[in-house]
Amino acid sequence: MKRDTDHIMSAARGFTLEAVVERLQGAGMLTDAQASAVLESESSIRDALNSHLKSKESDQPYVSPLEIVAVHRFPSTRAKDKTIGEPELCEWYAKAVRIPFIRIDPLKLDAKSVCNIVSKPFARKNLLVPVRPDGGTLAVAMVNPFDRETVRSMEDATGLSVEPVLGLRQEILKTINEIFAFEHSLMKAEKARAITYDLGNLEQLVTLSDSELDASDRHIINAVDLLLQYAYEQMASDIHIEPKRDRAVVRLRIDGKLQTTHTIPKKVYPSFSSRIKIMSSLDIAEKRRPQDGRIKTNHRGTEIELRVSTVPSAFGEKIVIRIFDPAILLQDLSALGFFPEQLAVFKRLIGKPYGIILVTGPTGSGKTTTLYSALRYLSSPEVNITTIEDPIE
Repeated sequence: MKRDTDHIMSAARGFTLEAVVERLQGAGMLTDAQASAVLESESSIRDALNSHLKSKESDQPYVSPLEIVAVHRFPSTRAKDKTIGEPELCEWYAKAVRIPFIRIDPLKLDAKSVCNIVSKPFARKNLLVPVRPDGGTLAVAMVNPFDRETVRSMEDATGLSVEPVLGLRQEILKTINEIFAFEHSLMKAEKARAITYDLGNLEQLVTLSDSELDASDRHIINAVDLLLQYAYEQMASDIHIEPKRDRAVVRLRIDGKLQTTHTIPKKVYPSFSSRIKIMSSLDIAEKRRPQDGRIKTNHRGTEIELRVSTVPSAFGEKIVIRIFDPAILLQDLSALGFFPEQLAVFKRLIGKPYGIILVTGPTGSGKTTTLYSALRYLSSPEVNITTIEDPIE
């Protein structure tokens, strides 16, 4: 798609705090008093943001005019009881100057392609993430989509026509950290795995052909930890890791649907699966029969339990990890979606001293959440609750 260069250059000249504030006044989103307050406080706010960002990003962090306005949290003229935040400002400004604005969904990005297009230091320094290759055009989310020097550098490096789109700093940095950390851990682990073969010694090649990376290798440990953290952030209920002929595919169940998020090189997968089996106290030498185990981890101060199942398949062991997050499972009964009359009936039934209640439905429909929440509702010092589960959840 051919970009309107003159239009973009014109918009770039207008990407100053004074020009943005003037546009906001013209759109009725800021009053004269609010506009004056923004301009008068520019220096102090920019210094504060620079000081905050230096410790997290770089020595010379870029601060956009939209971020300076967003700091003030002025009341929104479009919605009651809300303030003007950075997402609303970016969406408005993108429409005003006719450039695309994107909310980044890491689940829809090809992590390997992103890592092959740009390096992590370059992405962090310039606050950008490639989001959509389309033929000869590459859409790149940027905090400053009018940075022509960075755009030209990417075009020279990739040979593609770069289409800059406006993105949010928080989403760009979050995506960079998640994608690059996981992919780089796998790449380093794969490199270490390849080094175990000495092609100059045929006898050694035969001897070591079945060797694997140690499951305690730090790159493998990092990769597994990053995958679990990513699943927690996405509020996934399951992690499915399935080996294929040339790679292993990672899928997360989010809102009841499986979505492919990562791929693991074939050479690395045996060590990757062994690391998970070690964490869940399974027998790493047993690869021909199903096994079940459990892991307890902490995420942001909350204890999360994982149920791990391994099943032999044609290309290795398939692993399914069920995530039991108390923040999701332990809900108030009124938050489960019952109609008032249904809720009254359910409470009356679970309050009876005997009987049986069957909770059924497909994977991800909320069976475990309903049971946990019912037990929480019943739990009190006066009631004795015993579970006869096998295995215990």
